[in-house]
Amino acid sequence: MSLNDKERNILINRYTKLLAEYEALNEQYDESIDAQQKTIFKSRIENLKVELELLENHLDSKKESDILSKLHYIDFKEIIEKFQKLLDSLGRQGGTTILVLQDSEAMAGDLLIKRLQENLRSQSSEFRHLPIGFADGNELDKRGFISRLSKYFGSLGATDQSGDLEEVIDAVLEKLCDSMQTRSIVFVEVKQWHKLPSQKEVFFWLCSDFYPKLASKLTEVISKKSWRRVYVFLVIVSDDFFPDECVQGINYLNGVEENECREENDGVFKVFLENWSQSDIENWLEFSGLPDDQLESTASRLYSRSRQGIPAMVRNAIEKEFSDD
Repeated sequence: MSLNDKERNILINRYTKLLAEYEALNEQYDESIDAQQKTIFKSRIENLKVELELLENHLDSKKESDILSKLHYIDFKEIIEKFQKLLDSLGRQGGTTILVLQDSEAMAGDLLIKRLQENLRSQSSEFRHLPIGFADGNELDKRGFISRLSKYFGSLGATDQSGDLEEVIDAVLEKLCDSMQTRSIVFVEVKQWHKLPSQKEVFFWLCSDFYPKLASKLTEVISKKSWRRVYVFLVIVSDDFFPDECVQGINYLNGVEENECREENDGVFKVFLENWSQSDIENWLEFSGLPDDQLESTASRLYSRSRQGIPAMVRNAIEKEFSDD
């Protein structure tokens, strides 16, 4: 049963207050030099984190209870299989990977993101989604990326965000790794990539500078603490196509087999999204509760209205088909 507006507002207000308390405690923890105080802060922080996650899951699980909440199960099967092979190839320790997602708006990339997160949540009790949006405004560059990422890890201490970029990067990576534990998964979603005026510069920096430092730091921490299955995924999402110079030579995740994944020295993969077939739509419609004798004709109608399965248009057609209005 879905939450009504009043119930949702109560939960959102509770979540907002707890989040503010959580952030304040993290700052106090960072600034404290007393070991006993830090232990107390750490315990309260962990308790708040559990309560925040429970609230978050409750809000998410009650947002939608009808067929539209299952849209992310149309297709994506092959990509999820390849993604699992990539996870397996990283071995028991884990590792980090960059995924590049182009033409996201037209190809319903947000649904794939939802599916990937669902897959990862099922494999870890310590999953965190860190969305970073390049909305209109200042710092639409690599410093902007680091600045936005750093906000998830509280105070950087002596190294503030306006200091030397390399020092800020090191401080953020230190914080990120310190925030993890065995079987942790961090999913950094870089949204609105197409709004960057210097895509090539930032992309090459991410792949050749930031990513190697992240991979090296994570490997060091995993080895030192004997952690298992610790992953950091950096998923770059653009509603447009990336400049050819950026993605030329990068392998498709869809085409990489398990024994090849570990041979990729840069850990960067493109994700190829296809139109949905009429068969994909018909199979998915089994969620709808339609009588079996209506599945094929409904799928045919939706497929035709979506110009042969363009995902964004399929979604629009489905929403109109099953709307209460």
